[in-house]
Amino acid sequence: TLSSGDKLYLDGGTHTYFTEASNDIVKLYAGVDNAGDVREYNMSPKSGAGVKNTVYGQSAGANIDANTISCTYFGAYAGDHTHDDADGNTGIGALSLSALTTGKGNTLVGRTSGYSMTTSLYSTAIGSYALQAETIGGKSVAVGYNALGSQNRAGEGDVNARNVGIGYYGGKNVTTGKDNTMVGWKAGYDADSPTRGNTTGSENVF
Repeated sequence: TLSSGDKLYLDGGTHTYFTEASNDIVKLYAGVDNAGDVREYNMSPKSGAGVKNTVYGQSAGANIDANTISCTYFGAYAGDHTHDDADGNTGIGALSLSALTTGKGNTLVGRTSGYSMTTSLYSTAIGSYALQAETIGGKSVAVGYNALGSQNRAGEGDVNARNVGIGYYGGKNVTTGKDNTMVGWKAGYDADSPTRGNTTGSENVF
């Protein structure tokens, strides 16, 4: 049994150890970064942080509230914003879902995927920077590097984006458009191309 603040070393007493950093928050400290600072990883949400939540990474899930259920965050700063009853979200990758507050049922995989989402509902994105600009729009599917990377329904009075962008830069230049389906390399990406371009239009297939 270790007292609060005691360290359980894994390397003989240098850089790698587990400790209870604060009430019920277990952290793993391992190695040093380029600045010479010891790397730290959250291994559990803070005390009282909802039910069935799983976190791993520097500041991952750092501000989950007591009413949030079944969220999973892996990666530095993934899901680190203050939550309020934000159930069933998964953010895997550094800064994934970093701004989320009350959004529910989102699954984001990739560095900064869903980075700006706050209240979005039921979106899925796989790929670095996918859906990174969206704040409130929901029910979209983005698969591929930077897919739907510029989409943002904020200010449109309608949170249902329902866009599908699949492929490298699929739907990258879509901003406020909704109900579009774009499949393929840069599909719906180039605003200057009549065959590939779409920014604010709706109900198109590319």
